[in-house]
Amino acid sequence: MCGTDEASVGQCDGPPPREPTYAPRSTDPARTERPAAVDRPRPSRATPRLPSTPSNEDKDVTVRRRNLIRGAAVLVAAALALAACGDPEEVDDALDEPADIEEDVDEPEEDIDDEAAPDEEAGSLVFYSAGPGGLANDLVEAFTAETGIEVEMFQSTSGDVLGRLEAEINNPIADVVYLASWVPAVSYKEQGRTQPHVPEGAELLHDGWADPDGHFHGRDGSALAMTVNTDLAPSIPTDWTDLAEPEWEDLVIMPDPQESGTARDFVAAFVDAQGEDEAFTLFDALADNGLAIEGPNRPAVDSVVAGAHAAVIAGVDYMGYGDIADGEPLEVVMAASGTVVTPRPVFITEWSENVDQARAFIDFTFSEAAQQIVVDRYLIPARSDIEVQDIMIPYDEVPLLDFDWANVEATGDDLLAEFVSRYIR
Repeated sequence: MCGTDEASVGQCDGPPPREPTYAPRSTDPARTERPAAVDRPRPSRATPRLPSTPSNEDKDVTVRRRNLIRGAAVLVAAALALAACGDPEEVDDALDEPADIEEDVDEPEEDIDDEAAPDEEAGSLVFYSAGPGGLANDLVEAFTAETGIEVEMFQSTSGDVLGRLEAEINNPIADVVYLASWVPAVSYKEQGRTQPHVPEGAELLHDGWADPDGHFHGRDGSALAMTVNTDLAPSIPTDWTDLAEPEWEDLVIMPDPQESGTARDFVAAFVDAQGEDEAFTLFDALADNGLAIEGPNRPAVDSVVAGAHAAVIAGVDYMGYGDIADGEPLEVVMAASGTVVTPRPVFITEWSENVDQARAFIDFTFSEAAQQIVVDRYLIPARSDIEVQDIMIPYDEVPLLDFDWANVEATGDDLLAEFVSRYIR
């Protein structure tokens, strides 16, 4: 589907919003008192297991066409993608993956300086990138400045990136692809759409952030957290179950897993880690306590910033960090019993015509300089030797659920259907 967390000018907005499923929030003044600080225990960590995969995988959105034939193909593909925006399952049907994965993406734009003279000998590449907004621009500018290689970029949501890739499947263009979810990269490798390349510095990556056969690697990552408005919260929660307590009635919002790929992954990962009975017992308790389930990540976090709710559950952490840096009264809390950290994969396409340039770009994104640019945008760096900003919780201090990405991929659709049937009316 189209149009999620970012300004999607020229793109459709997807299906009309559902009526909220929760009762009006209480205006009891007692709920606006700021709580005292709470010491949060740190549990032991578990490293999620990666799936075993076969060894053989848009103001306007623009992409500079490398030639007239490809230009025509892109225009046709864009028209087809827009025509399909009314169907949120479009990409799911194509890839058997969530149609929309949250990113905080700036208005999609062409990230090429037309006045700059590219180094013709250095060559060029085409890069399709998910958000967050501005990060891809920063990385591309730094890469071109260092290498002279020109980068033609399409930047939007992961859902739009995947949709464009599908629409162009008979005349593919992208050399390098970056997504906000691990699972689609696994699917692409299985379909023979990726090629292996192990980047320089791969030995410094976090455990589990690399495909065993080198087809894709997590360039950065985000953790799913509780982002709390400290001016409104009755207390600072320490775990998911706290938000099911009576004091949190009608105060909690969650991104809709039908619109949020990360929320979809959270549901499946939580069930895999806790067991279906225990997981749905918590989901039932949250629903009975007035849990709102609406939209993708950015609107959910904005609802907490605006004071319509006091906490978002299972929202991406980097949005909260960015709002905190902007002066908002928020706190990002990692659940003591564990959460999901999604490595955000980057890979070279099997059909790439600029393999040397693509490999150079992949290598650059894992360099110390590029990883620092990642941290500047509040994402978790892939390299274990890169320090995060002070307001961020370091990766090695994030409690992790013990789950298997292969199970998340295999059970995600069924668990989504069950979740929707129970809680979204």
